[in-house]
Amino acid sequence: MAGLALGACFLVWRDERDRRPPPHRDTATGIGAPAEAVVLPLLEAAIEWVAVARQAEAPGDAQVILVARVANPGRPSTADRWTLVVQTAEGVARQAHMRKIPAVLTVRQGGEERRFTSADALNEKAFTSPLAAGAMLRGVLWFHVPGVSAEQVNQQGSYLVLHAWDVFGNRITAAATIDSGVENVPVIFTGLSQ
Repeated sequence: MAGLALGACFLVWRDERDRRPPPHRDTATGIGAPAEAVVLPLLEAAIEWVAVARQAEAPGDAQVILVARVANPGRPSTADRWTLVVQTAEGVARQAHMRKIPAVLTVRQGGEERRFTSADALNEKAFTSPLAAGAMLRGVLWFHVPGVSAEQVNQQGSYLVLHAWDVFGNRITAAATIDSGVENVPVIFTGLSQ
């Protein structure tokens, strides 16, 4: 008899529970929401401009300078741990090493000269303060590609994959393909402002 009463109480409790409205869920913080319902921010990145160069100090290794942007359609977040993987048109893949943007970085490419400063460094901008919802950052990144020449990277069909991670551990990815090689690979002049 006690088992029957306990069973009846359980059925009444279950029916009451199922009729209740769902608990309030704060969509901004995820408080009260089940883990699968919490939407983490996912930053979006794109590579806008690429220069492949050589530097006097390491003429056999490629230097890749790129302008990229990061947009935030979600909650505030930062981006850190930037990496670049370069795959040449011949299929040689290399992990590039990030270089610090100097006070002045000058790149000459196809008769055009671009100057960047350390304040333009995307890795610094995206890490020092959270990127607000709906905001976008644009900046420059510089990578050294050991064991691969600038001429190899600058061939049509070479592929660049840029990665970073947000504060929640989500990977941010952008990619670019070298559409056409430039005959004269530019040389980087660091610290000069001619």
